[in-house]
Amino acid sequence: MEPRWKAIAEKLPAEVLRQDYAGADRLGRLAVGRQCVYYTRLLGGVDYLPFSAVARAYRREEDCSSMMGCCRQSFVTHYLVLVLPDGRLKKLEADRKEEVKQALELLEERGPGIAIGFVGEEKKIHIKKSTSRKRFASGRLQLYGSFGDQPFSSS
Repeated sequence: MEPRWKAIAEKLPAEVLRQDYAGADRLGRLAVGRQCVYYTRLLGGVDYLPFSAVARAYRREEDCSSMMGCCRQSFVTHYLVLVLPDGRLKKLEADRKEEVKQALELLEERGPGIAIGFVGEEKKIHIKKSTSRKRFASGRLQLYGSFGDQPFSSS
């Protein structure tokens, strides 16, 4: 049965996707072919992103700690993050860190135009508290994001 294809950026013909996906290296839910990166969704279907639509790729690790009964348990999630040329991010969740590392190695080998690694200035959000007593007393925070540095308040 052929998977349902869903384009993340630009669409490709189904025959090209079929051939590339058949020869792709499988890394859990991730797959890296000769032309695209594929991600198998939990409820069926496959997302794909052609190498030509990827500007940069890096590994992201998120840690979440939670109470489990009387103990605190830490959960780690690993992502392959693909940055599109317009700055949008696509996070693809992997089961293990090794899968993401292998995917990055394959992307570096097969996609010569893809930069590998994280750039720290990307998508920073600064939280600044107001220093005046009047504003501080009302409990308002000034948030500055990467969207033109326009302040917006949370109250």
